[in-house]
Amino acid sequence: MKYQTELISTVIALITLLLLVQITKRLVKRFVRKKAIDPNRKKIILNLNYLLIYVLVGIAIAIIWGVNFKAFGLFIASVLTVLGIGFFAQWSILSNITAGLILYINS
Repeated sequence: MKYQTELISTVIALITLLLLVQITKRLVKRFVRKKAIDPNRKKIILNLNYLLIYVLVGIAIAIIWGVNFKAFGLFIASVLTVLGIGFFAQWSILSNITAGLILYINS
C-alpha cells in the first residue's frame, strides 16, 4: 500500500482528536463547577477549545500528508478575500478582520 504510513498516522491523529475533545469537555465541566461560571460562558470556553484542537489536528494532518503551506496559505487568503468582499455591504467588520488577516499573512 502506497500511503499506509500516512493513513495510519491520520487515524492516530483522529483518535487523538476524539480523546482531546473528551478530556477537554471533562476538564471544562470540572472547572465550571469549581468556579461557578455561567453556562453560556462554558459554551464559549468549550467552543474556543474545540476550535483550537481542530485547527491543531488539521495542521498535524496537513503535515502528515505533506501539504505545501505556501499554496495552502494562498488558498486561505483567497477564500478570506472572497468572504470579505461578499459580506462587505452587510457586515463591515468581517471585511476588516479579513483584511487584517491577509495583511498579517502577507507580511
